[in-house]
Amino acid sequence: MPQLDKVTYFTQVFWLIVVFLSLYVVVVFRYIPRLAFILKYREKIGYLKTRYYEMAGVEYDYQSKRFELVKKHMIQVRRLSKELTTQYETWHQDSVNNLNQIQFEAGNRALVENQAMYPAYKYMKENYLK
Repeated sequence: MPQLDKVTYFTQVFWLIVVFLSLYVVVVFRYIPRLAFILKYREKIGYLKTRYYEMAGVEYDYQSKRFELVKKHMIQVRRLSKELTTQYETWHQDSVNNLNQIQFEAGNRALVENQAMYPAYKYMKENYLK
């Protein structure tokens, strides 16, 4: 069995180590420093904003502004979801009614034809079901 061949173990382990070591080097020396820089930059921007508003004598509550923005968008999302839900329910009910009507007519036609009552059904349809 080639899966259990002891000759291939070394090459598999070698490439496993090479791949994971290269991923480790890329993450440690490229992505983590960038991430640290971005986090420090965001912290510095936040500090500068608060210092600016303190110097201007304006009280700025970042969290409440953020909360109000999220609240406004959540209200819009709720309204849109209600509209979509009612549209879907209307469409679904119309589709079910249409499908039931089609199946009901086809079922009745098949029943009448199978029971050899088609002439009577045709007579009733022509005279009474106009």
